[in-house]
Amino acid sequence: MYLNGDGVKKDIREALKWFELAAEQNDYEAQYILGELYADESNDFCDLLLAVMWLECAVEGEAQETGNSQEVRKDLEKIRSGMTIDQINKVNQMKKEQVMNKKLM
Repeated sequence: MYLNGDGVKKDIREALKWFELAAEQNDYEAQYILGELYADESNDFCDLLLAVMWLECAVEGEAQETGNSQEVRKDLEKIRSGMTIDQINKVNQMKKEQVMNKKLM
């Protein structure tokens, strides 16, 4: 709704808030959208670490629910290929913290 301005004024930051709430409830589609939004370098909130974290969650969720996660995996690998080992380790730590905070199951 806020992402495209459907019925409301377009507000990407408000959209982020709602997608994060859904993503934290293990909604893999919201996780995928968050990953794409954070990966978009034209956004002033671009954060490749968050992008990879949410895309990894989306891959895991979609694979469990539908058995198919090829499109998400392709996007994830494209971003991950430019990351350092330290960045990948940071993403893994961020995911662990999310799980420990019970935001992701």
